[in-house]
Amino acid sequence: MIYAKALGLSYAIRPWFYTLFSAVLSQFKYTTVHEGFSSFRYTDFQRSLGSVMLRKADRIFQAREQKGRLLHNAFRDMKGIRIPLLPEGWKSVFNQFPFIVEDKARRIKVMEAIRAVGLESTILYDSPIHTIYPEAGGNYPNAEYMAERLVLVPVQHYVTDDKLYQAVEAVARAVQ
Repeated sequence: MIYAKALGLSYAIRPWFYTLFSAVLSQFKYTTVHEGFSSFRYTDFQRSLGSVMLRKADRIFQAREQKGRLLHNAFRDMKGIRIPLLPEGWKSVFNQFPFIVEDKARRIKVMEAIRAVGLESTILYDSPIHTIYPEAGGNYPNAEYMAERLVLVPVQHYVTDDKLYQAVEAVARAVQ
């Protein structure tokens, strides 16, 4: 059974696979806030697999950073899009590349345009995290602004530069 899971995961991380099933999978993503990390639940096989992946971590992180910077440079002067500040000399692992669609009414159009070129686009939580915890109370306009406009694009090593350039062109058309 664990080998079937490993095989399933090997497909699940491929952009063509998760983009193909993104409509179904997206309803299960970011539905709860992660409150902890428990390493004691891993099997011997999972721990062995993790050890092998750790040896490849530098290469994977460098590829993510290169792809994230590719998107950062491509979106830098695009009107209608805001990107994170990347100070000189800083590094980012870029789990995903985040950007803001300034006109929140265009966010869905932007996401559909990215998906149309064969790349997944997602959001984080449907609403700001403070709404999950009613006891937090208060007014958090920046969190609400972000929740309504944030788009995430994968930058993992299986995503090609060509696919990222196609996504940039699609975003440029969608925000016009």
